[in-house]
Parts: sequence; structure tokens; C-alpha cells
Amino acid sequence: MDKELLIENLILQDLRHMQLIYGLEDIGFTEEGFYNLVLLASIAELMGGGG
Repeated sequence: MDKELLIENLILQDLRHMQLIYGLEDIGFTEEGFYNLVLLASIAELMGGGG
């Protein structure tokens, strides 16, 4: 998988994850411990801006 495709896939996975979290909150789940993927640092590093 090339770098651009990997970056695109990571961004899409993060968006899907956040849609799930917001959807759960919309139906009443307000757990403070929802797992955050924290992909922005990895994406920035792949793009050459991290670190």
C-alpha cells in the first residue's frame, strides 16, 4: 500500500470511528471512557509534519 493510500485509509477509519462514538452518544451512551484512536499524530508523521 502506498503512503497516500495509507494516509487516506487512516483518515477514513478515524472518521468512521468518530461517527460510531457520536452515534452512541446520540442514543444515550455518555460513557467518559470511550476509546480515542488518536490517529492525527500518525497521519501527520506520514505526511512529513510529525515529530
